[in-house]
Amino acid sequence: MPLDPQRLTPTASLNRVPFIGAPAIGMPQEYEGRPAFSLLGAAALGGLLAERRQELELTTEEVASGGLSFALRARLESFKPAVAATASDIVAEYGRRLGYLVAILKRGDPESRDARPEWDESYWAHWGSVERVYLGGGLACPEMCDAAMSVVRVLGSGIEVGVAPYPVYQPMLGAARSLLISDGTALVADFGQTATKRAVETYQEGGLASMRALESIPAPGLSGLDYVRWMVETVASSVPAGAAEAGLCVSSYLDEQDHPVRYAAGRFAGIHDDIQDLRGWLTEEISLAVGREIHVSLFHDATAAGIGLSPSPSAAVIMLGTALGVGFPFGGDGKLTPLAPGFAVTEAKLRP
Repeated sequence: MPLDPQRLTPTASLNRVPFIGAPAIGMPQEYEGRPAFSLLGAAALGGLLAERRQELELTTEEVASGGLSFALRARLESFKPAVAATASDIVAEYGRRLGYLVAILKRGDPESRDARPEWDESYWAHWGSVERVYLGGGLACPEMCDAAMSVVRVLGSGIEVGVAPYPVYQPMLGAARSLLISDGTALVADFGQTATKRAVETYQEGGLASMRALESIPAPGLSGLDYVRWMVETVASSVPAGAAEAGLCVSSYLDEQDHPVRYAAGRFAGIHDDIQDLRGWLTEEISLAVGREIHVSLFHDATAAGIGLSPSPSAAVIMLGTALGVGFPFGGDGKLTPLAPGFAVTEAKLRP
């Protein structure tokens, strides 16, 4: 099936893209043949940190929490030069890996195409047209982009790498702009694998005026019906008074009815025999819990991140989290709520 940037399927995933080096790329031998997930997923980052745990002065609690990206970000700002330098080394290594991935995608060398047979020409053609890649997620930072660009420039791939305008909140921004509210408020939430982020959106005179982030919530160890019931409780307790819309980003690809596609594992495994329309089910259950009608919209998280970048032609966003997410702007923003002059994000405490 050809690539549809507006309706991504599991085939579009970057996690299984193999690091196959054409002779011109000359990447390190230890990367050769490995899938991107094994080099850039959260577990890979954890491995880099574990190797230098003592130099980073990581505590037992930080290691046990699983939120090592938060610990790394804190070490980058350490007042101890040796600790900050070690963190910078790790960010640079991770960034170089990203640089090789971006170059592989942009170049589309025959070796790469042969190693990714599930991608037809539409995938490689689209990536070949990308001129700028934005990085999102809590790990995205200028130092990482610099390291990625050090690889991309050498390879002459003709592509820029930069931090997304609102890296942590990019999926929620896309969801908020998709709700098409002229005036009032709405709740948006990003149900990630590690944490759930929430924000109250304010709309004025047809524009998105502000995003007030609420404190993030650690993701529970739940799946299936237990997880979607937890989603109901979370949204019902967060919806602002008077709001009638909730935009929810989920870490799952969605079908044409905005229902999670079937996976062997994942948060939504096991719901399909009981729920055939998750969006409608959430609308009904959340409305009952709140005591008034709350219309729910569902978004694939990385697709929403791409929407939040519109209009940005010839661009892509890579979200750095438990796994790699990818999204694309849809081009023009005629069907999206524009950002009002003076749009601002009020930050909240982020935690794993």
